[in-house]
Amino acid sequence: MGLRALLVLLLLAGGLGAVLYFTDQKPETKKLSETAVLEGRTLSDSLRFRWQWLNRPPIEIARGADGRYRMAEPVADLASVARLKDIATSWDLAQMRKAPLALDDAGRAKAGLQSPELVFTAEWSDGVKSEVQVGAPGPLGDTRFLAVHGAVWEGPGSLLECLKVGVDDMRERSVFANAFTGANEVRVDMAMPGDRREVFHLKTKDGGWSLLAPIEGRADTVGATQFVTQVLSLRVDNFPSGVLRPPERVADIEVLARGGAGEETVKLWVENGQIFGRLPARGNIGFLSDSLQYAQIFENAPARLRARILVPMGDSAFENLVEAVVDPGQGRGERMHLQRTSPTADWRLHEPVEFATEPTPCQELAEAVQGLVAREFVDATDGKRPRAEDPRYGLVPQSRLSVSLRAAADQKATTLWFGAEFARGVETFVYCCRADEPDTVVAVQKGHVDTLRRSWLVYGQRRVVKQTAGIDRIDLYQGQNTTAVRTFQIEAGKWTQVGAPGNRDEVGNVVQEDLCDLRGDRLVDARPLGAASWAVQLMRKGGDQLDLIRVWDRGQDQLLLVQSGEPGPVAFELNKRLSSDLRAFWK
Repeated sequence: MGLRALLVLLLLAGGLGAVLYFTDQKPETKKLSETAVLEGRTLSDSLRFRWQWLNRPPIEIARGADGRYRMAEPVADLASVARLKDIATSWDLAQMRKAPLALDDAGRAKAGLQSPELVFTAEWSDGVKSEVQVGAPGPLGDTRFLAVHGAVWEGPGSLLECLKVGVDDMRERSVFANAFTGANEVRVDMAMPGDRREVFHLKTKDGGWSLLAPIEGRADTVGATQFVTQVLSLRVDNFPSGVLRPPERVADIEVLARGGAGEETVKLWVENGQIFGRLPARGNIGFLSDSLQYAQIFENAPARLRARILVPMGDSAFENLVEAVVDPGQGRGERMHLQRTSPTADWRLHEPVEFATEPTPCQELAEAVQGLVAREFVDATDGKRPRAEDPRYGLVPQSRLSVSLRAAADQKATTLWFGAEFARGVETFVYCCRADEPDTVVAVQKGHVDTLRRSWLVYGQRRVVKQTAGIDRIDLYQGQNTTAVRTFQIEAGKWTQVGAPGNRDEVGNVVQEDLCDLRGDRLVDARPLGAASWAVQLMRKGGDQLDLIRVWDRGQDQLLLVQSGEPGPVAFELNKRLSSDLRAFWK
């Protein structure tokens, strides 16, 4: 290649490099017609930023050694992450366009920038510092004049709106830096009535939560998640002015949390349901939280966790429970078995007899299951282990009540044992444990256990007859006789007794008001009963049989028992008024 050609190539390369160099150069910001307010930088990368409203003290936010932003002025405290996100979003995305005003005294006067309404300053680690002065509203009303980068611009009004916050608004309201997603251990030590204290201690293990206190063992996933989430969600409602001095007594609640944000310990005191305490990691700043948070976090959340220790049935046992077996034990009553095919299906009694059920007592049973909250935990170490074998608690086979419960999503039922009763103040409790955790004995309220102990007769449906066809005739049979001893029927619109003078309108009243839709007051076990005393055949006038009611008359001072259709294991006791009215048929 010749020298001349080589020189031409060198000149071309140099020219191309020059073109590339100059086209890559960023033009001066003030010469642009439109650009980003922060020139493409973000506040989340800044070392510090501050703003000052006209005639107000400034608020300054600076990045700490741990990378978290803290308020440096007018008070020193951790800055609110939520507020910072709002501010960063508004300023990072803000665009501005050049205004037809010069950055001189006349232009400043027209743009309201002689005494800016707000001055915002941000500084980054590479030494770049940006100051934005915010002036009067723009001609369209939704913009603001800005003085920045040596020119006058129009920017969005949101730059001002996001900074209309008070000092306390900029302070972090979360008491704990650890959130549920990063926490691996939570311990709550609470004062209880009667100078007792209760500890709930949970720690992650093999990807799930385990209980270390009040017992050691599994923790229901949903219950543990709700408890930890509630505790770590404690928020500040008010930062009192001055120094908050806690009472000179042991803290009512002490919370320890460990996780990605390190270890945190917060001591809390309670007065009239209101929580107050200090934040050690934030210079012992005092704070207050309202009574609603106290109830949700330190009453409701522990109650749900206690409930799930026994029965992991979700927030509503009525919506989840599909099977219940109550076994009083040999010689102490009959085993009862209730079941439904799905949470939306009707319950049915399967043991000791097959029978339909009333919805109300079934719902009461589900509510009793929901109420099986572990109110106390037995921690005695001076007796037999596992504790269920200690006769003091009445959980041995010869004295315990066994209840098995299954939710729709469960393949296997959870079995609970209930034992001896004991009083604590004005309340009465029953010792209880799970069959698969015999060393974990707790106390539950007696009222819920009493509901579970109820006889199977409480659950059966009480409808005896539901007859929609018109009843025109009644044949009355005594004992096992197959010939009617009395017949009542309608003649010329009046009820009469065949073969007897006069009308029997009182019989018609009983038929129309009671027998066509007959319900018993309560169920009675019919298996020990002998033959019925009477039979009442409901008929059409032409002789069509509609229904047969068997009646047991056990004496004038006793209520009548009735049963319809085919003989079965259940009879129904009538009330006093209906017993008297029906007896009048054969008197």
